[in-house]
Amino acid sequence: MDDKEISEYFELIDELKKEKIGNYGDLDKIKEILNKEKKLDESDLKYLTKLDVRLQRKHEKPLVTTTETIQGKIIEEYIGVVSGHAVMGMNFITDFIAGIRDVVGGRSSTMESYFLDAREKALDEMIDEAIDYGADAIVAIRFNDVSMEGKGHQMALVAVHGTAVRIKD
Repeated sequence: MDDKEISEYFELIDELKKEKIGNYGDLDKIKEILNKEKKLDESDLKYLTKLDVRLQRKHEKPLVTTTETIQGKIIEEYIGVVSGHAVMGMNFITDFIAGIRDVVGGRSSTMESYFLDAREKALDEMIDEAIDYGADAIVAIRFNDVSMEGKGHQMALVAVHGTAVRIKD
């Protein structure tokens, strides 16, 4: 490997870490190998190539829809079910405010924000799974939102699932 190739791999690894793709420990180990040996074995190259593909796809997020079809597109292949989950713990103050809202009525913007954050995290997780499968889109997505209480604390649980598909160009 020449210096230019090594430099490109360092840039790729930094970008992967920035985008939170791959295992940090593995990426740091590969960086060390590059520093010391100035070469990578075949398994490390395959790993980086796989992560590079994920990085490219991450910038081209798949289309996500609650409908079974995509208007103007033909679904070429059904890849499979993908899902994402998020559980957000609520703190004492949130629990207290929610308790007051239960008594006097009204909306709790604090509780709503926990569910919105959980929904976003679950959706991102599902999209990442679809990207790993090489999907162009996710159809028929459904959300399940649940508020749970355990050991005196409330939790916001959001699960989302859909079908990862490839669409015809």
